[in-house]
Amino acid sequence: MKTKLIYLLYILLISFTAIAQDSSKFNSQLKTILKTFQEKDINQLNPILAENYTIAGMPKGLEKQILPQIIQQLPAFSSYKVTQVKKEKNGTRIYLYFTSSKSKEKVNSNFLFNDKNKILEFNILDEANVNTQTITE
Repeated sequence: MKTKLIYLLYILLISFTAIAQDSSKFNSQLKTILKTFQEKDINQLNPILAENYTIAGMPKGLEKQILPQIIQQLPAFSSYKVTQVKKEKNGTRIYLYFTSSKSKEKVNSNFLFNDKNKILEFNILDEANVNTQTITE
């Protein structure tokens, strides 16, 4: 029983270490995202966004108009914590949550980084239900 417990703790330690090592590759980009929310300056994101990035739940082609609005409407986050790192076909997905020191609110998010460490998917509102509608005339 004691051996199983030690083995389990060892596996947990390795898992946490793997997350930390994998996510450290993207620390610079994640800090830039955090700083963007703090300073509300969308221009800081331009160097780390892939040319064809998307935002989950948003119509394709409108990302450049929508992202500044999202940045302005969300709180100035004070920190983030990476919860999971997953290798995918198109790159590496980082799951994390941002926290606001004022409201203590956690905002779950995920970002897909390509092999050049640029953001392919900017999914800041991971758990939000986004309703869009098309207006036809």
